[in-house]
Amino acid sequence: MILEAVTIISLFTLAFGLISGRIEKSMITPPMIFATFGLLISPFVSRLLNLSVDSEVVDIIATTTLVFVLFTDASRIDFKLLQQQYQLPLRLLGIGLPLTILLGSGFAIALFPQLNLWEAAAVATILAPTDAALGQAVVNSPNVPVRIRQALNIESGLNDGICLPILLIFLSLAESVGGEQTITSWGGFALAQLTMGPVIGILVGYLGGQLIAATARSH
Repeated sequence: MILEAVTIISLFTLAFGLISGRIEKSMITPPMIFATFGLLISPFVSRLLNLSVDSEVVDIIATTTLVFVLFTDASRIDFKLLQQQYQLPLRLLGIGLPLTILLGSGFAIALFPQLNLWEAAAVATILAPTDAALGQAVVNSPNVPVRIRQALNIESGLNDGICLPILLIFLSLAESVGGEQTITSWGGFALAQLTMGPVIGILVGYLGGQLIAATARSH
């Protein structure tokens, strides 16, 4: 069963590679194509592999995918240019992103009245991060000023990592409503997400970078 699923995905990837050059010249981006393919193929693959949403395999795949997405987004950031032109990305992330989550929470409550405040905030946080890849034709257009394009790339690269701990906090708060969790328990969880997570991430990234640099020098 796994072989059939892997074969289908591999054939699609091969087919996409054959036409990717033409697609780059159009308004259609690779994430659009792969997202559509995923929506079309997921019911078939889930039945083929006998998977459910709460399956451990699905959890591992989702976690691994999230790690790669966050890493690749951050790796595209030009930090030298960021130091020179940080004002616009700072406004996008420090003002625009929180306002998007706030307004999204209001719309979520209006559209889904069965949700409580924290569940609505979690929905808004999931939808708030943008991905510049979806608008690749616009971001790469020479008609768009370089300053704007770079700001969008930086915002797209950092917003996922910023929203992830916020989402976990909102999910923890949503779970605590009417449950057995206390303010102390979710407060400790929130503190761990906002402190230990970034510290460990920076430490691992720094040590990994030093290891790669040392390996490159040895060659």
